[in-house]
Amino acid sequence: MSEHKVTYEEFLTDLKALHEEEFSCKEFYEKYLSKYKPVDTQNLPDLVGNLGHYIDDEDLRAKDPEYKKMQNSELFKLINLVEKKASLEVMREIHFLGYSD
Repeated sequence: MSEHKVTYEEFLTDLKALHEEEFSCKEFYEKYLSKYKPVDTQNLPDLVGNLGHYIDDEDLRAKDPEYKKMQNSELFKLINLVEKKASLEVMREIHFLGYSD
């Protein structure tokens, strides 16, 4: 698969699909976080590190409804911030390890 530049809109669409469970954590990982990712994300906000916590915690969300609620709430916050094109500093406050302010 050849590498293509991911647009901000495509990234936002994928975040929404991840939130709605229409895009699996594995698919998101392979597209955005894998060492062999098929896309160029250099033009996107550097958020994939924090999203890694969400991706890695799929098993914890399956076992703990409160943890799932927290992480999904944080993902929804991130989606809203991306939609508003908030500053990177504000978006990085979403860390998925607990509720952000």
